[in-house]
Amino acid sequence: MLIAVLGDGQAAIRTMYQLRSESNRIAVAEAIITPWFERAVAAAPDLVEARLNLGIALQQNGQTARAADEYKRVLAAPGRHDREKQAATKLLATIGNAR
Repeated sequence: MLIAVLGDGQAAIRTMYQLRSESNRIAVAEAIITPWFERAVAAAPDLVEARLNLGIALQQNGQTARAADEYKRVLAAPGRHDREKQAATKLLATIGNAR
């Protein structure tokens, strides 16, 4: 039995659950969340919050180049949008650090 071989059954179960949760999160981002934000941005291209959320969804499902593009659009958006621009700066840095 796999758990007996690993020794700590609780740790193995937690790890398996985390991996399953991670793959489910990515599947949900790809299937539902990303297209939803893509539609939101298409309907309202100046809506900075939707663009930031699209970037986050893209980053979550591994599309880091597209995510970086969205973060850059947030940073270039006219107006203050301080909170969104601060988040985009931090998220863009995480992409740069991961490369």
